[in-house]
Amino acid sequence: MDRLETCIQEAKLDDLQYSGMHYTWMNQCPENLIMRKLDRVLVNEKWNLTFPLSEARFFLSSMSDHSPMVVKVARNDQNIKKPFRFDMWMDHEEW
Repeated sequence: MDRLETCIQEAKLDDLQYSGMHYTWMNQCPENLIMRKLDRVLVNEKWNLTFPLSEARFFLSSMSDHSPMVVKVARNDQNIKKPFRFDMWMDHEEW
């Protein structure tokens, strides 16, 4: 686990914001239930800048010992600069 954590740090990866189930794995043994957070979504800085509103959602599993997960990819379009259009002023009636 130490080597994995070192690799994640060296690659400058972060956990994507998530919602839903905290524990993403369970041993499916009701008599001795064990639950752990094993599954993660790792992203780099470029991802965070391009898709700042993205998030992962972990769901309750019914068939597997791991939770199904969906990543919602969302951009903040307010930060996207739109090009200035001079031509539209030329067509304005008052000119």
